Amino acid sequence: MARLRLAIKKDNALQFLSHLDFARAVRLIVIRADLPVLYSEGFNPHMKLSFASALGVGVAADEEFMDLELAKEIPVDDVMARMNEKSPLGFAVLCGKYIDQKAPKLMAGGQLCRLYLTRPRDGEDYGKRPGTVITVI
Repeated sequence: MARLRLAIKKDNALQFLSHLDFARAVRLIVIRADLPVLYSEGFNPHMKLSFASALGVGVAADEEFMDLELAKEIPVDDVMARMNEKSPLGFAVLCGKYIDQKAPKLMAGGQLCRLYLTRPRDGEDYGKRPGTVITVI
């Protein structure tokens, strides 16, 4: 068993996917990459895959983290190449490393987030600038 921590990128092309849809897309990438991933036991097994945090709809990430549990250790470069080859536009694996099984879960660690918000210039129409937040609640 090997636990792999990956840094991934969720670009503007995928920013409007919900967290559940994004997680489903990542599971499909792992399946298509033919990685020896582990599944939970029980009646309805799930892929052992977890994310540091759930990104909101409309949020892109230059670097987000996920853990993936594999049945055997394979080279990180191979995992990255296979996943990037099968990934849709807007998703990329940036780097990764194997971590100890006893290492804290991603959700248990402290989180730092840097947000970049864009706003239109004076007189510019909100709807004509791609990637602009139109309303904030």
